[in-house]
Amino acid sequence: MHETPLAPGSPVGLVGLGYYTLTVADLCSEAGHSVAFAVDDREGTDGDPSGAAYWMNIRGIPVLTATEFVERMRSDPVPLVATRVECAPDCAPEDEPFGRAGKWVRRVSGAGPLVHPVSLLAQVPPVDCPVRYAVFGFPGSGNMLAQNLIEGLYARRVEPVPPAFTMRAGLSEAFFHTIVSHLRARLASLLPTNVRFVPHDFGTMLVAVTCGESRAGVAFHVPSSRHLGLHRFPTHSRPTTAAADYFASADAPCVAVVRHPLEALLSQANKIARPVRAVFDGPHFLDNTASSFTDWHSHLLANRDRVCTVRYEDLHGRRIDELRRLAEWVGRPVSDAEAEALYDRYLNRNLPALVPTHFYRGGNDKWRTEFEPRDLQRVLARMPVEMFTAFGYDVPTEADLVPAPFVGTPKPVSIMHTALLEACEFYPVAGSHGIRVTSGDAALADALRAVFADPDLQALLATGQPHPAAEALRAAA
Repeated sequence: MHETPLAPGSPVGLVGLGYYTLTVADLCSEAGHSVAFAVDDREGTDGDPSGAAYWMNIRGIPVLTATEFVERMRSDPVPLVATRVECAPDCAPEDEPFGRAGKWVRRVSGAGPLVHPVSLLAQVPPVDCPVRYAVFGFPGSGNMLAQNLIEGLYARRVEPVPPAFTMRAGLSEAFFHTIVSHLRARLASLLPTNVRFVPHDFGTMLVAVTCGESRAGVAFHVPSSRHLGLHRFPTHSRPTTAAADYFASADAPCVAVVRHPLEALLSQANKIARPVRAVFDGPHFLDNTASSFTDWHSHLLANRDRVCTVRYEDLHGRRIDELRRLAEWVGRPVSDAEAEALYDRYLNRNLPALVPTHFYRGGNDKWRTEFEPRDLQRVLARMPVEMFTAFGYDVPTEADLVPAPFVGTPKPVSIMHTALLEACEFYPVAGSHGIRVTSGDAALADALRAVFADPDLQALLATGQPHPAAEALRAAA
């Protein structure tokens, strides 16, 4: 992999003739790179023409045989861009087309590493997509309700997705599977029982690893370009200036959903365990989560004029004016009757107790019965009053607390959440752009740091750098 983007205007060679060849050639031109040649990396096809080769010749791009390719790279080497990148999820690195192309190049010519075409997307502006938007919400804030209401607004008018956006989505998804296959191979020595790749802050994802019945760890701020192919940017990200800049350049509206801070903390704790007392009494959850929420809130206030902020309580309370305000912001205006119909469809208050959709039935005052004075003191020590007053919430006091016994079905703490509850440190990964690892198991934390410190993996992650703003975000993480 190339650790730095291609120099502007530099000529390139294309490796591979297949589904994406013409698309990548167009992307190279759009990014200001001339295509010097293309070469087929399939075994036994030296001189065998293909459909892609025909179109390359039509465009005046010479298609070299393997022998000609070797001679060209010896006399006049150029950076090489892979075009055969499509692959199935979770395939082994040796079966992943991007990896196979690089192996072929090294074997036949000894030439340097390949560039994944997704790295070219950093050199071209985002494509406007009429069905694209971003939602930001701190975990536990009722994100799914807001997200589904917005989906309902967009579903009212079908608009075509531009082919250029679809092309970028395909390359972004192919690069994601490249990362997955290489990471799974590097994590195999840890004997993981589960590996999850979860969208995180803009331009990043988190990688959660479970090993056996008692060990788990998480790597945060792992570079990811997957958002380039999503029409809906996932929730739970911070509404950073970098994210707001990117989506503004893509003409995609940004929405933030907020909730009473204590109710949001309670909702998040309920996802970990019920009753929540064991979570609240742990050494880190309330302190760390309150601090993270404060940080999230500061980003929202810094970009408040660029984000439409809605309160979960207003959506849960079926406020027509708030849903119509949201609809205007995303360019999908509705009448009062249409807003009522959307609430009827997505706000199901009377679901049976066994239906696992707590976010649709969430109340607004459950924190009063679950928080104790010592919990409130820990949270308020880390949350400024603006966390409450900025969006019309009263600052809570001990007089608001009304303890009550737990009612419901208990839920045990998962292995992953146990690891995070016990973890107290975030260890930086040497040489990376802001990747941090945490685990309640020190040996596993060290092993994960070693995996992500691998220079080849870091070069691969850097190749997929999707947007300059994401680099700044990770540097500040």
